[in-house]
Amino acid sequence: MRRILQRLVALILLLLPLLGTTTVISAQENSPGRKVEFDKVRKGDFHVGLFGPLRYGLANNMELQTHPIFDFVIPNAKLIWTHKTAGNQSIQTRHSLVYPTPLLRLISRKGTGGILPDDPTIVEIPSMISLYNEIRYYRIPFPSLEYYFSGGIGFAGVFGDLDERTTIDLPVVFPRLGVFYNGYSLRVGSGMDWKLSPQWGMKSDAELIWLPGYSEAFFWEHSGQVRWQFSESWNLMAGYLLTFGTYPFGKQYHLLPLFDLGYRW
Repeated sequence: MRRILQRLVALILLLLPLLGTTTVISAQENSPGRKVEFDKVRKGDFHVGLFGPLRYGLANNMELQTHPIFDFVIPNAKLIWTHKTAGNQSIQTRHSLVYPTPLLRLISRKGTGGILPDDPTIVEIPSMISLYNEIRYYRIPFPSLEYYFSGGIGFAGVFGDLDERTTIDLPVVFPRLGVFYNGYSLRVGSGMDWKLSPQWGMKSDAELIWLPGYSEAFFWEHSGQVRWQFSESWNLMAGYLLTFGTYPFGKQYHLLPLFDLGYRW
């Protein structure tokens, strides 16, 4: 039981920076006719979650994110930048950088915490880094409703030999680490955020991940969340993540719970 829990902790350390925040973020300037954004981080603001990233407002239209607790084993950063706002529409780009090598090496061992095979015929996990860039089109048709469409491309640099036997065949993790074996990935998605009241909101997202030329090429993810702003600084989120994909052992669906407690100052 102890060994299972230790492996679970190691997987959480890997999953959270790869998955990123579970909240739709609209770092946009206010304009006539636009309702105040659902989850705005303004210049100088900080927002942190129990499982979500630390978010800092570099400007009213620019936000920086990272998981500081995990940076020592899986350095990661994301920049969210709103380039243009016109009426109830806006264009936003997102740029993320992940260096998973330290954690992958940490879990490539026998015994406690070992997840990847410790095989003498498998060379050490090489240094590798991924860069993902995404563009989003946002529109607010009603003061309480926001939706978006997105498209993105990811690239990976692997500085050495990466053995295909080192894949982690788990939902969320497998398609995001797949870019290191494939070289690049493509994503398209859409989502909506509905503010039911000043305290309550709902959101839904869907995304298709494609690893062109890879044997396990397509993955689909859908999430649904409910958010409760129970004070000026605190909020609570609960929801689910439904995934479908083709893994080395076959096609599978997975249903995972989502939960976060957030604080801003």
